[in-house]
Parts: sequence; structure tokens; C-alpha cells
Amino acid sequence: MKSHSFNKKEESLLNLALELKSKSRYKESLDILIKIHEKHGSNSSVVNGLLGSVYYEQKEYKKSAIYFRKATILNPKSELASLGMFHSLIETGKDDLALEEMKRYLHMFPPNNYKVTIKELYEESDNILSKETKKLVDKYYKKYTPSSSFKR
Repeated sequence: MKSHSFNKKEESLLNLALELKSKSRYKESLDILIKIHEKHGSNSSVVNGLLGSVYYEQKEYKKSAIYFRKATILNPKSELASLGMFHSLIETGKDDLALEEMKRYLHMFPPNNYKVTIKELYEESDNILSKETKKLVDKYYKKYTPSSSFKR
């Protein structure tokens, strides 16, 4: 999918939204992002990802999952959007969908940031995961963290 390119004013607004987000001024950041999204940002993985991120910070996990999903559709290679969707879905109790997203991403692209999530899941898997999910996490752990000395 073709993503929208922004003019200098819109880029400036996106940078301001990022700055506000970094200062935990989420409402102000959202106001800017929603305006950009309404104008033409619905075709932007960046705007959708940022909206997902701000909603996540506000613990509005259902909304964050929706925007992260849009970002992954627009840019399937975005590991940050995929991870955002994964964590949002976990927070809403949709563990199966979260794992499907992780599988989708890892099936197509090598992980960078997902390695941390895989390691954390692996270390906690005896306590929180079903046997089937544990097998999947074990597989990914062995595949993507071969130098690890962690023993179960």
C-alpha cells in the first residue's frame, strides 16, 4: 500500500505530537494526531502507529490495538507496530490473537525487538502459558536467541 507523504507543516505537527508524547502530554499529542489522521493520515503507518502508541500509554488498549493493526496493514515490516499490537492484544486478554500477530511477523521477518519479548515469555512460560503456546515460545526462543545460556 502506498503511504501518504507529508508536507513540512504536517511533518512539523508530527514532530510536535512526538515531543508532547515524550513529555507524557498524551491528550495534546492525540489532538494533533487525530487531526492529521482525519485529514489524510489514515493511509500512514506512522500516524496509525503513533496513535496506537499514545492510546497504549493511556491504557486504552482496544483503541491502541486498532491503530497498531492499521499500521501493520500499511507497513507489514514494522516490528514496532507489530509489537505494539501484540502488547495491546495481550492487555485486552486476546492472547491467541497476540500470538498470531507474533507468528505473522516472525514468519516473514527476522526479529530485533521481538527477541526481548520472546525471552521474557520464555522465562515466564512455566507460570503463564498453555502447553501449546509454551511450545511455540520455546521454538522461537531457540531459533532467535541461540547464544543464550538460559537454562530451564
